[in-house]
Amino acid sequence: MVVRNEWLELIEALKNYMEETGMSQSAVARALGISPAALSQFMKETYPSPHKLFGKIRAFLTIGEAREVAPQKPDFVHTSLSQSVLEIITYCHVQKVLGIVYGDAGIGKTEAIKEYARNHPEAIVITMSPAFGTTKGVTEKLAKALKVQEGRSIRRMYEEIIEKLVDSGRVIIVDEAQHLPLKALDHLRSIADESGVGMVLIGNEEVYTRMTGRGEAAFAQLFSRISMRKNVRTEQTTPEDMELLFPHLNEEERNFLLRISRSKYGIRGAVNVYVNSASNQTLNLQGLIEMAKYMGIGA
Repeated sequence: MVVRNEWLELIEALKNYMEETGMSQSAVARALGISPAALSQFMKETYPSPHKLFGKIRAFLTIGEAREVAPQKPDFVHTSLSQSVLEIITYCHVQKVLGIVYGDAGIGKTEAIKEYARNHPEAIVITMSPAFGTTKGVTEKLAKALKVQEGRSIRRMYEEIIEKLVDSGRVIIVDEAQHLPLKALDHLRSIADESGVGMVLIGNEEVYTRMTGRGEAAFAQLFSRISMRKNVRTEQTTPEDMELLFPHLNEEERNFLLRISRSKYGIRGAVNVYVNSASNQTLNLQGLIEMAKYMGIGA
């Protein structure tokens, strides 16, 4: 009877959790490390050994509750740096040209991309990684985003991608573009040229260096296509940016986070210090300083 009561209690708790979070039963099963069929049996009270799952489910629910109450990073705000990224994307989208945003990590480039995509569902966002850093890889990424059948020749996928893009009014945003070699970058340039859509390459300093080359003819066609370019760096962060991100902190505390933002850790580092200090309930200057030291962040 004790086991059955606990079973029913956990079934109800899981139902409430899924309703509150919008998480599907299949997603919960994956998080628990069990099959959807096993969780379905558990929920229907037909699982043969329910007590074996009790500890795992309680641990999952405990972590879920902790996430709900944990301090969150600030919502997206239009800092001077993120605004620069948004302006380049907007220009390339409207004018149907190729642009590039490059610079330091941790200054909000990816968050700006997400914000643009939220407000412009017609935007196509692909994020590159070393595993996809080839002509084939970038073609497959675009094919998936455009619901073009994958697994065929690059030429066939290329043709269908062009067909989908022509007169679509879309913009292609390529994040982490530094993972792409020159051949893949030129492949993207060809797609933008032939389809007539805007395209923005976003990454670190390496992507710009790769596109400029050393003046060789091989780079000239690619580099000449760049209509807009923007170099964004941590030292460009302003006190006004800190006020937007941390409006309830006092000036002294914001100045400390500004020093972190202007270092190699960027705005991301400042936000991490803030969130961890909030979790520690020490959102004052001393608490921020101690947390930064604990995290190995100098300011």
